[in-house]
Amino acid sequence: MKHIEKVALVASCLFALAASQVGCSSSEGDGKGGKTPHGPVDDKKNPVNPEAAKLYAEGLAEMERLDKMPNGWTADTCAATAKKFLDAADAQGKFFAGAIYNAGASYHRCNDFANARKYYKQVLDKDEKFHRARVQLARFDLADSGDTAIDKAMSEYQRAITDSDFQNVEALVELARLQMKRNNNASDSDGANDFERAKKNLQRALAVDDGYMPAFNLLALYYLIARSRTPASRSRRARAARRSRRRARSIRRRSISRCSSRRRASARTRTTRRSTTPPGSSSSRPAISTTPCAASEPRDSSIRTSSRRT
Repeated sequence: MKHIEKVALVASCLFALAASQVGCSSSEGDGKGGKTPHGPVDDKKNPVNPEAAKLYAEGLAEMERLDKMPNGWTADTCAATAKKFLDAADAQGKFFAGAIYNAGASYHRCNDFANARKYYKQVLDKDEKFHRARVQLARFDLADSGDTAIDKAMSEYQRAITDSDFQNVEALVELARLQMKRNNNASDSDGANDFERAKKNLQRALAVDDGYMPAFNLLALYYLIARSRTPASRSRRARAARRSRRRARSIRRRSISRCSSRRRASARTRTTRRSTTPPGSSSSRPAISTTPCAASEPRDSSIRTSSRRT
């Protein structure tokens, strides 16, 4: 039981840790995970103008600096960083999805979910294949439902994975997290059950980014839970329980034997006193209790003390 409680505690901590991760869009590529040699691009995959690229790079540098600072993200720094990306979008003139997304990610880091949702939604409304925004909105919707709308969130994560050609590590880890939580035994083309599908998605995430810690953490949890489920593990716990019961019975038998020896010694002492004490006189020694000492020994109600043992 203690082992199961420990696994459950570790699971709750790592699930919470995995759910708290939020990434920003890359300084290169189309803001959807793809990369080009020309730096950030607009929604038409054309390179942004130099002024927009400069402001965008400044915003990314500020995000990186604040991420490394203890308590670096405050309401003021979030707003200032988001403004860098919004200025980059304005400088571009055309819709600059990566900049708008990162404005939302800046607010997200301060738990300003209203503004974060606003900018994520702007991106997804304009480009439904912008999978990073889809992942963050799915997280918000799941949290708003009290973690009850699991199937809907999993569907959104699966679509984000498909739109990214299996390159979105956040979506892969979030999907695996919910698969481990739902634990459905129905099989499909991706695995025999949710638990096996979760393992596969975590391995996919690490194949894309072998330094992504949420994937490492959740995969460690997967193996911890898997070990607790194996027949060998259950057999080991059963053997340990039997050993504990045998030790308890052995201690009980020794206790009863010692008590029997003390009772016999007490009986001999009383007999000797009666034979050596003159009639009419009283002993100066205190009387010896005749209560069986075994009655005062702690008793484990789960151990049978039948005189006949097999």
